[in-house]
Amino acid sequence: MAVKKTTSTSRAAAKIANAIKAEPAKAAKTAAKAVKEEEKTAVKAEEKAEVKASEKAPVKAEPEKKEAAKAIETKKDTTKKLETKAAVLVDTPETEEKAAVKKSVKAPAKAEKKAGGSAAVDMVSAMVLKGLGGKANLSDLDCCATRLRVTVQNAELVDDAILKASGASGVIHKGNGVQVIYGPKVSVIKSNLENFMDTPEAEHLDSLFAESEAETTVEETKPEPEQNPAPAEKAAGSGECLTLCTHMNGAAIPLEEVEDEVFSQKILGDGIAIRPAEGKLYAPCDGTIETVFDTRHAVNMTSADGVEILMHIGIDTVKLEGKYFEAHVSDGQAVKKGDLLISFEMEAITAAGYKLTTPMLVCNVDDYAAVTPVAQGTVSVGTTAIQITK
Repeated sequence: MAVKKTTSTSRAAAKIANAIKAEPAKAAKTAAKAVKEEEKTAVKAEEKAEVKASEKAPVKAEPEKKEAAKAIETKKDTTKKLETKAAVLVDTPETEEKAAVKKSVKAPAKAEKKAGGSAAVDMVSAMVLKGLGGKANLSDLDCCATRLRVTVQNAELVDDAILKASGASGVIHKGNGVQVIYGPKVSVIKSNLENFMDTPEAEHLDSLFAESEAETTVEETKPEPEQNPAPAEKAAGSGECLTLCTHMNGAAIPLEEVEDEVFSQKILGDGIAIRPAEGKLYAPCDGTIETVFDTRHAVNMTSADGVEILMHIGIDTVKLEGKYFEAHVSDGQAVKKGDLLISFEMEAITAAGYKLTTPMLVCNVDDYAAVTPVAQGTVSVGTTAIQITK
């Protein structure tokens, strides 16, 4: 550009000299005009050079733009595939195809994704959060003894299929309120979810699931080792009978009559319920207390024989936040049949508008040949309530 500028200046000087010789009066005007014309020429030359330079840049950037667009479409496609697979788990009967889908959906939920030596990404919590519509869709998160209780901004963003793929037994919708049923492990689910929501990954669920889907696809292409044929039938149980006794004094009723569909539909397990005659909950067998919930309205314990038991005092009594309940045992404590576990103020709870029907569930029913409720009518503590056949 310096060369062009020098040439333009020389031409302007020549014109000025000629003008002065011919007609001095017009010298200034002619000089100004000459300079202006040369400036225009120089500007046009510079603009032309810039245009040529800019025409080359997009040629180099074009492949990068195409790659970025392709990556975005891939993310959308893999996320859609994951959601479709999750839907298959719920909407179709148990088949070989469904079993394969279940494997591919749950694989990333169990995977440990390392990032620069940091802790593994909690993919179960990621699935829960995605199923609830993302972090921005949550306005309140809590839990009771059996389920997450969530208030969302937009109920249409909640995806039941993904929540069930994360391990939920069921999902209940009540307006913008969503209950996700996980059973006694729900307090751990909630704690893990809250921790996950504080991580950077919670802000990028789509890309996280796209990566997990890609990893799963790679795994699926690997040849599976030859498997031994499955036995024709499940080995018969020992036939041994275990007994759980009634957990309260009162009137025994079938679970189907409980005023909460989680219990009445036996989503978490089988058992009985009692409408109490006094405000006391007792141990139905020898065993160990696994969890006394913070609100003291429910207890989770394991019998000496390995039966997983949940006892839940009242319906929606978690909302009392522990008021009117007193715990007499703690987590990890060994108990004997008939030991007092929880005491509660029946009149105060009833006056607050809550029903006291108290279910007792066997949560690991699949471990037994049969779980049979037997208690009926008026019962007292120590009466046989449930017979379990191994």
